[in-house]
Amino acid sequence: MHRPRHRHHVLVLKLSSLLFLAALLSAIATIALSVWILAQDDRSLLPWFLAGIALTGTLLLGFRIRAHAARCPLCHAQPLVTRFCVRHRKARKLAGSHRLRVAWDILRHNRFLCPYCGEPTKCVSRQDAVTNHKRKAHSSA
Repeated sequence: MHRPRHRHHVLVLKLSSLLFLAALLSAIATIALSVWILAQDDRSLLPWFLAGIALTGTLLLGFRIRAHAARCPLCHAQPLVTRFCVRHRKARKLAGSHRLRVAWDILRHNRFLCPYCGEPTKCVSRQDAVTNHKRKAHSSA
């Protein structure tokens, strides 16, 4: 299992995953609110709808900025950015999306399977892995 080199790379992966999922949830809530406004003909909720659009746009912009820095440590592809490259045969989808699967795996399991090279990556930096290994060896002695 591969690991990113620095803590910064792990932080970028986790932050961009969080922004992606937050933007997705915000978009779903905004769409649900718009359906509610149309069904109930309640114009008093219109400022909340506009705030939802602004929040979704802001989260998507933050995601786009952060996701370009998130890379697979092996193939250096950007697993959270849609590319028109051929995906690996092991690449799996969640609700029809490779990005959603990668973001969910990063936040839920602290690892992901790169959709481009198919190799598993653990979201722990190499520096932290070496430090933890030395700490365990020292404490057991």
